[in-house]
Amino acid sequence: METLRTNAHATLEENLVASLACARGLDGDEGDLVVGLEAAGIAGHFLIDQFGVPVEVSEKARGQVVSPLDEQCDEKIHAYISSRRPHDQYLSEEGHPDTKFLTGRRTWVVDPLDGTIYFTPKDRVLTPYNLQPENLELPCVMVALAEGTRLRLSVILFPMTGEIFYATEESNAFKNGEIIQLAHPRITLEDGTVALNRFSAKDTSRRMSEMDAIANHPGVRSKEYEGNSGMAKFLFDPERQIAAIAHANGLVNAKDYKRGSWDEAWELIVRRAGGTVRQFDGGDFDIQRRAPLIYAANEQVANELIGIMRDQRDGLRLAVG
Repeated sequence: METLRTNAHATLEENLVASLACARGLDGDEGDLVVGLEAAGIAGHFLIDQFGVPVEVSEKARGQVVSPLDEQCDEKIHAYISSRRPHDQYLSEEGHPDTKFLTGRRTWVVDPLDGTIYFTPKDRVLTPYNLQPENLELPCVMVALAEGTRLRLSVILFPMTGEIFYATEESNAFKNGEIIQLAHPRITLEDGTVALNRFSAKDTSRRMSEMDAIANHPGVRSKEYEGNSGMAKFLFDPERQIAAIAHANGLVNAKDYKRGSWDEAWELIVRRAGGTVRQFDGGDFDIQRRAPLIYAANEQVANELIGIMRDQRDGLRLAVG
């Protein structure tokens, strides 16, 4: 375990140095991107130190857990950002879980540990479950800066793998200091896979949901994941052949949707890497609207999935009528 932590620290620090050098070239030594990267780096190194330490967790909502790690990371990120940007607002999953907090002013939007369950599984203590590669690669720290309905910058850091994704509204998307693009920008629904992330929606009885329409469509090859927001990085993996990710992350019906603004940092990164992000109803991304999202490799894939879900809704309305 100590070797794993030591290696993780070294990899993260190497990538953080490269990312900060890139950010200073883009945004200056005192720029917002530097602040976001440094804040995420502080949390990332803290999480590596804590990996392997048994932690008590509690359920804050159906299928969603919280631990002292979440709260301690939030405190560290909040303290750092407040010291560097004292006049900005701060919204986090742990401290201020309410999108009404966004009023048009500059607001830092943070999920201090997305994927708590991968650090501490259901039996409340660390087991070899956590050491499986697919579980090590998903927990992440998400730090974004929003103004109004849009994101100005996003940083997503994976402490156990050392990967750091980031972008600004004016820049390309980057990973570890290098410009990145989506792995398969011209992929089609016929050739690719749609990753479905329902999270705690497994026990829902709403069989005619938008997610079910995608899963059951004969022209779509889909795969169910018990993922967190970190799985959006699958779009950058050439081996996975992902055409899109349908991210419900909880309850699949929009009126019950519990996804918070702090989970949407991927929108800017995917968009600046050449992808398309749309709401299930076809609307444009709006950080102040809690709505399920499609992260697609291109506009064609997004439109086709939106059409499948629209047909499902229309059919349901006709059946009810």
